[in-house]
Formats: sequence, C-alpha cells, structure tokens
Amino acid sequence: MKKSISLILCFVLALSCIFSSVVTASADTKPNYVALVLDVSYTMDIGHPKSRLDSQKEAAKSFCKTTLSTEGNKVAIITFASGAKVLCGFTNDIDELCGKIDTIMTTGATYFSAALETANEVLDKEEAKGVSFQRNIVLCSDGTPLGGKSLEEYVYTKDDNSYYYNANYALKYDNEEIKPNTNVYTIGFYESMSGKELEFAKRFMKDLSTNGSVVVDNGDDLVDAFENTASTIITVDTPDTPDKPDSQVITTGSESSSNTSSNSSSSSSSTGGSSNNKSGNTANSTPAASAQTVTSDTVSTGDSSVSFALVLSVSLIAFAVIVFTARKKEAE
Repeated sequence: MKKSISLILCFVLALSCIFSSVVTASADTKPNYVALVLDVSYTMDIGHPKSRLDSQKEAAKSFCKTTLSTEGNKVAIITFASGAKVLCGFTNDIDELCGKIDTIMTTGATYFSAALETANEVLDKEEAKGVSFQRNIVLCSDGTPLGGKSLEEYVYTKDDNSYYYNANYALKYDNEEIKPNTNVYTIGFYESMSGKELEFAKRFMKDLSTNGSVVVDNGDDLVDAFENTASTIITVDTPDTPDKPDSQVITTGSESSSNTSSNSSSSSSSTGGSSNNKSGNTANSTPAASAQTVTSDTVSTGDSSVSFALVLSVSLIAFAVIVFTARKKEAE
C-alpha cells in the first residue's frame, strides 16, 4: 500500500509540474495590439463605382474581425492626411471599430511623419497603463509623403523623389523610434502610379516595413492584402522577449515586395503635421488633430509563481484524500 501511495504521489507531483509549465508558457505569451493607420487623403476618393476609400473601409473591417478572432488582441484606428488623429482607441469591440471606420471621410495630403508619430504615441500611452502586449503598426496608403516634417540628408535624395526630404524624416523616425520594439506592416494601393513614381512608392513602403510590404493595384486585392497581414500578425509567436521575424514577402495583386533594412541616425520626435522644409531641420506647420485614447481593460499575463502554488495545493489536497482513503481501507 505504501508503495502504491508513493507512486501516486510522484504521479500527482509530475502532473502539477507539467501543468505549471504549461500555465507559465501561456502567461508569457502577449496579445497583439495593432495601431491600424489609414490614409484619408483626397486621392482616396478616386475610383468608380467603388472608391479607394470604400475599398479601404471594407478591407479595414475585415482586418479587425480577423485580428480580434484571437483572444486578447485589440485594435486602434488612426487616420492621416495633412496630420493624423486617433479615430478609436484600443478596443476589442468589433461593432465600435466598424462604426468608426464607416465615419471616415477624405481630406488633405499625405503626411507620413504625423501618421507614424501618432501611431507610436498611442502604443506608448497604452503601455504606460501597465498593459503588456506585442506592438504592431499596419499602415495603408495610396501615395508617398507630400508634406510633413522634413530631413534633407538621410537615405533618399532629390533624384529619388521630389519630396525626398519628407520621406527621409518619416523613415528615420520609423527606424529609430518604432522599429526597435514594434512590428511594422505596410500596404501600398498604387492603381494609378507608374514609372519612377511607382518605383519610389514601393521602395519607401518596403523600407518602412519590418514584416512584409504589400503592393496592390486595385480595390478587390486590398481586402486580401489586409487579410493576409492580419493572418500574419495573429500567427506570429509573441513571447515576452520576441525575436524579430525574418523579412517576408506577402503576395497580393500584381506586386509584392520584401523588407529591407535602412541605415539610421539620431533624430528627435514630436506629433502632428508640418510644412515642407528642405533644410536639415524639422519645421512645424499644421498640427495634427489632438490624439485621444480610449481606456481599455488591462490584459493580465498571469503570475507563474501563483499558478504553481495553486496547482501544488490542489495536488497536496488530492494526495491527502488518497492517503486518508487508503488508511480507511486498511483499518477496515
């Protein structure tokens, strides 16, 4: 009898250790929070019978549904044109997200600097609440930087694009302030571009991205591009200290491009749009709409020591019951 009890005890303790390891591994996995950044510049009105904006709205809704299919994930909506604003803070309420997307209207140009800064700030503010999550930015646009903050010398030159200085600032900010701890996905919607302009647009979006750049040339493919991006996000492992996924190619529509890294140097960050400026300094102009955040519930990642103590307590109780039963049978 004593031998049987010893074997049972070992079995129970082994189970408790295995279960505790599973709980701990689960606790170390972070949910994905995605700042979904949508272009609402005037060119998004182009298209008939369905405009680019309508295609983007449909794709964005589908993206939110797929992303939220995994428990714990949340999405925030940011729109940008001549500035950027938070349309909806982080939430897992699909009705709220879709309702906000339906209200989007076009205005202004494409200030990528404002878009990236606002997305980064929204993620920072959520982390400041003590929430633990994997940071993601998904940015969709039908153009290249046509304004915003500027930087004369960096990766691009006037031979690349007329607004190279705006692209330089956006890329430098992305490389130094965002990429070190955030997955960046970009989607380019370039149905009317060609030649050198298209080449630069594809290169710029690829340079911004860390996890796959997608280029489409019609609205129908835009839904697939968003779907593929959402599927990539929810299938990437997100442990507490994630390794950056290798660059990848996501094929959608007629074009696809892989991620490349860019050289980086120091820069300062701030929020909002700014005027074009060909000097090496940044200059403020039209400020971005003030960002607002919606308070979200803190996502608990659990505590492995508490989990183990709980499992061990249950195991000991089970063992006590077994011992009591065995002694009772011996007494009989």
